[in-house]
Amino acid sequence: MNDSEIENEVKPIFAQAFFMGSKEGVIKQVLQYDYHDPGCYYKNLFQNEKEYEKELTKLFQNMQIFLDEETNFINGERIYPEVKMIDLGFRGEVDTMPFITWIIEFSGKFKKGINEYEAITPEEELEYNCRSLWSFPENTRVIKIETKMEYEIINNHVVFWAYKGQVIGGKELIRFIL
Repeated sequence: MNDSEIENEVKPIFAQAFFMGSKEGVIKQVLQYDYHDPGCYYKNLFQNEKEYEKELTKLFQNMQIFLDEETNFINGERIYPEVKMIDLGFRGEVDTMPFITWIIEFSGKFKKGINEYEAITPEEELEYNCRSLWSFPENTRVIKIETKMEYEIINNHVVFWAYKGQVIGGKELIRFIL
């Protein structure tokens, strides 16, 4: 089996994101994908530093391209998420269970009172389960959510989730009072 065939065996099995919003309008996102890698493609990359760095650069750039295809707004003003960092690791000592983490940042202008975050993304049928958590500053009140995902509002936090086979994306909106 060549490297391309082994790489093609790598499949995402779970995605998780954490969004932390500040009063100033800066939102930091930690996005993490867990993979099943039966051919140990990622483990084998560690043997060749040049190939490892090349793969991380490719994953970094691919995520930025994906983010550039989204349309995001804070209070009606277009914003642009930017990949800041990428990391590759393994769950425990299981070389067939890698994870990739991206740190992403974006910002806009929040104001006292009602604020809105809106994202427009291509609709997609999930090939894996996913979950995300939004955390807003203390005393923020979330008043409206529009999404295809399931969600629960817990004080100044919102938990979203969807399952393999569900269609997500399109227009998503979080309206909140700061």
